Amino acid sequence: MNILLLGLIILLNVISVLVSYQFIKKLPQKEKLIFIAVCLAIHYILVTLVYWISNSMNSVATTENGQYAVYMLVPINFILTIPFISSSYYKFKKKKLAKNKFLNRCILMSLFEIVILIVEFLTFQYLQSFILQII
Repeated sequence: MNILLLGLIILLNVISVLVSYQFIKKLPQKEKLIFIAVCLAIHYILVTLVYWISNSMNSVATTENGQYAVYMLVPINFILTIPFISSSYYKFKKKKLAKNKFLNRCILMSLFEIVILIVEFLTFQYLQSFILQII
């Protein structure tokens, strides 16, 4: 079961990176790698922080499965938000998009990410209370 989950997590991460890469493939290699790495790192930090906050309320329900949930949600968040930001970033770098429009798009996707994180927080809370009921 753990091997299957690990394989699914790796597959989701590869898909999320490839989807983002498609929107910025004409940028220099170094810039592509930095952009994708920074976006992935930010997503892992945010989702882990949300999981940690939700766990602090029910520390008994902390399990290895919760970490699997974090690792599976990050690529999904990445796929939902980063392609739009990647496309906007590419257009901004090629001077096809004004700076204020680029910033507005980033703010919009940040708000969307906050909504996603709130939903994930509530989901983690529900799952942890469910685990506590089983225990």
